[in-house]
Amino acid sequence: TEIYTLSLHDALPISTTDAVVCWTQRDGVAATWRMYRGYGRASTDGGDSALLVRDGVRGLAYLVAPLLLGRCRRRGPVVVGALAYLSLPLARAARARAPLAAVALLPVAMAVKDLGKLAGAAQGGYRAARARGNDRGSR
Repeated sequence: TEIYTLSLHDALPISTTDAVVCWTQRDGVAATWRMYRGYGRASTDGGDSALLVRDGVRGLAYLVAPLLLGRCRRRGPVVVGALAYLSLPLARAARARAPLAAVALLPVAMAVKDLGKLAGAAQGGYRAARARGNDRGSR
């Protein structure tokens, strides 16, 4: 029989900024949307206000950016903001030597992620509000 001992060092979480995590991608845009929508619901269910605020700010940016691009003469800040937001995925794609077609789809992938999470958070919030309303009605 082999005995495994766990040292205190092994039990502590380690924080790192350079970890590489890989997972199998979903089969298509709709499946990816559903996955991120589930993440958004979980954010609401877990009551993580930081995640909800972050996702809400991203959603607001998707609404405001097109309005600013259409009405403002100075479009530079909007373009710079979008490029800054895409900079990390672009850097990862460059390191992975991703094909140009994949790089070109990064804005679509980010929108599916962000808007899917926002939709899930909205659904989770609606579900929670309904549950609170039902709790009040049953008293």
